[in-house]
Amino acid sequence: MHKYKQVEEKGVFSMISLRRFTLSILALLLVTLPGCFSDSHDTRLDSSPPEAACTVGQDQTCNASPEMSALSGVCLANGQCECNAGFVIDEETGKCRMPDCVYGQDQTCSAVLTDSNNVYGACTTSGQCECYSGFERDETTGKCAPTNCVFGQDQSCNASAELSVISGVCQSNGQCVCGAGSILNEETGKCESTACEYGNDKTCSSTPNSPWAYGQCTTERRCECFLGFELNEETGKCEPADCVVGQDQSCNASGEISAIYGVCQANGQCDCPANTPRNEETGKCEPPECHDGMDSLCNGDESLSVLMGVCTADNSCECREGFRKDESLRKCVVIACIYPDHSMCNANPDETGIKGQCQVNNSCVCFEGATFNEQTGRCL
Repeated sequence: MHKYKQVEEKGVFSMISLRRFTLSILALLLVTLPGCFSDSHDTRLDSSPPEAACTVGQDQTCNASPEMSALSGVCLANGQCECNAGFVIDEETGKCRMPDCVYGQDQTCSAVLTDSNNVYGACTTSGQCECYSGFERDETTGKCAPTNCVFGQDQSCNASAELSVISGVCQSNGQCVCGAGSILNEETGKCESTACEYGNDKTCSSTPNSPWAYGQCTTERRCECFLGFELNEETGKCEPADCVVGQDQSCNASGEISAIYGVCQANGQCDCPANTPRNEETGKCEPPECHDGMDSLCNGDESLSVLMGVCTADNSCECREGFRKDESLRKCVVIACIYPDHSMCNANPDETGIKGQCQVNNSCVCFEGATFNEQTGRCL
């Protein structure tokens, strides 16, 4: 009985050991062969060939551009393109194309021709351009173009295309260098004006702390000058077109004359005395009729030695008897005739016939055949 029990216990032990062994084998199989116990498909075992880039026997199908007549490559038996010399594989299509640039010559990536020191991107071994910061790839040419400005077109540095003035200079590296009165916008790379403060038009005045506004400051911080003022291209501010405040001599119509003929007001306009009329075109003060008691300055005809007028204390001319003031010359001239008495135009009153015509300004215009006498203003 004891012997039978011992054999029975051994049999039970053997069955347990066998079961444990079997479970260990199953666990090992689950780890090493997951595909045998799962419905999912392991793609690592997929050995399907790559998608064909071309049609075997039709090498022209390797051309990236169907318009190209020359063959850019050869279609191999596996449907892949092998490019001819001078062409590179397009990584997206697998076809052969012209390279965008020459490897080792990064300047060939520049949309604008520059020297080797100014490049817009790097040419990779595949003949494609990788553009630097501040440049972007042109999808048509594959070259790198500046995003800030166009070299040789300085107006492209202007923050506003409507501006006629140039805000900066576009360098060969496609970056803007801003001029006086402008500052570089770090986001756009363009030049923005700093000429004035928007909302404070007085900041457009070239005269510091001027109580007058010479122009209007726009939202772009640029000055639009009022009538009578002009823009200074360097500072961007408005300057008086007539005169410079504090420099009354700038009101003189002639810069060669040392005397001061008017006063430059704070608004940049000339205040001219009565005897120095203001020129409406220039805004300057014309010189007086005479000055310093010099009677000879009243002569409308400098060739005559006779004094035609008298220079008064207020520097105006009073014409002597036999002379009159020509309003356009502001000088004294000979009274040739008294309109409308045409007979007075005859230099010899005893002559018969009329040799000239007396004008409304009491000057004579001689008829054909008669000679004008410059001293008398009459006709011979």
